[in-house]
Amino acid sequence: FKGYTKEQPSSPVFYDGALFVSSTDERLYSYDARSGKIIWTFNAAFPIESTPTISGDRVFFGSGDGALRCLDKATGAEIWSYQTRSEIISYPIVMDGRVIITSSDDRVHAIDEKTGDRLWTFGRATFRAVQPRVSGSPAFSDGRVFVFFSDGSLVAVSADRGAELWSKAEVVRDFDSPIKTRRTPLVEGGLVYVIDDKNSVQAFSVETGEARGSFDILKDYDFVLPDARSMVILGVDQILSLDRVTG
Repeated sequence: FKGYTKEQPSSPVFYDGALFVSSTDERLYSYDARSGKIIWTFNAAFPIESTPTISGDRVFFGSGDGALRCLDKATGAEIWSYQTRSEIISYPIVMDGRVIITSSDDRVHAIDEKTGDRLWTFGRATFRAVQPRVSGSPAFSDGRVFVFFSDGSLVAVSADRGAELWSKAEVVRDFDSPIKTRRTPLVEGGLVYVIDDKNSVQAFSVETGEARGSFDILKDYDFVLPDARSMVILGVDQILSLDRVTG
């Protein structure tokens, strides 16, 4: 029942002299980065909201029909497709022979990178017919997948088995906020960083989920970790650089 802005493109991905861009016009495009000419186009027949992921000679992306597709990077030919139960708006993570994706029915899927076969699916039984969609993607580090669920929980899942390792309840409760806030965790130095329900950056232990720090100097909408010690936060009307150790 959702309306889409016509031809709204994703962020472009640059790889090996080409740009790969998906769009809500139901197509994924490969462009020559030097000339801008289209190399190939793939028609998914459903809107594509997520940014594609490139790994080796393959392109991976999800679409509004719940399909995760693997294409040949050079030709755009489909190699395999995996069907989930709900739309995919997150970008895929390709790591250790697995393609990891989240679908809007509160499920995380691990797919074999070469064959498209399902390795495991993890869910939390929080899905409802009408609910906010989590506009974020999973993060991966040290054999763990970190992902938000629609009940507001941040969950660490084993990448090997698809089992829950720990969870933090109600980190975020308002996914319908009119201001789009980063909901993709960032992982670095043994900590996973997220923006909570009060628009503060929180740091949790990768291994246990224990709270390790809070950065609430301003109302945060996005952040980056440019090096091993710094954090740059985008706020309402300013950009702030912090020392992560001292705050």
